[in-house]
Amino acid sequence: MPRAKLHGLRMLDPVIFSHLPLASADSCNIARNIGLDKKWEGPYAPRSRAMRALIMMDRIEAHASARRWCGSAGVQQNLELLG
Repeated sequence: MPRAKLHGLRMLDPVIFSHLPLASADSCNIARNIGLDKKWEGPYAPRSRAMRALIMMDRIEAHASARRWCGSAGVQQNLELLG
């Protein structure tokens, strides 16, 4: 069986990439959402767009991609996160 590396295009939603064994992924998520000022309100809102980007990157990177594909049937689970 041939091995292939998966690249996720617009797949940085943790619900998606924590269930797939992606080698890499990219998205326009951060670039689009740091400019939505209405989403960043309240006493703890970051003052700059650069800080918003860092917060979003940290939240995305707090999740890991699955290390292996467990098959085509059922729901893929990232069991490596559970220890």
